Amino acid sequence: MNTGKFQKGNTKGKGRPKGSINKVKNIGLKTIYEDLVGSFKSGSSYVYYHVDIKTDEVVYIGKGINNRAWDFNSSSRNKQWSDYLLINKVKVRIVTANLSDLEALAIERALIETVKPILNKQHIIDNNN
Repeated sequence: MNTGKFQKGNTKGKGRPKGSINKVKNIGLKTIYEDLVGSFKSGSSYVYYHVDIKTDEVVYIGKGINNRAWDFNSSSRNKQWSDYLLINKVKVRIVTANLSDLEALAIERALIETVKPILNKQHIIDNNN
């Protein structure tokens, strides 16, 4: 009886061969990063989110060039951001790319004002005024 589902050990095109396992091509994060950054125009800016892996909350919005979004060890980051990363993991999401510096700054600022991520100094300063 054919239930329309893959059946283990079926070698007639309706499943995987007996004894096989699911294999996913290991392309690695470095390759994904290189492909993504390689698609950016040379010297252009982009806007990115850092998203908490556990909560899926946008915790930081930034603009960058080259590998800025993936630079988690930089001394140029604010202390609150660095402290957060000691106990939490984030993923990078590119919002938009291939921008001029002024375009990226405008988009970054508008997103920070709208989303109000907890780790952006601009948002923290704005809330204290």
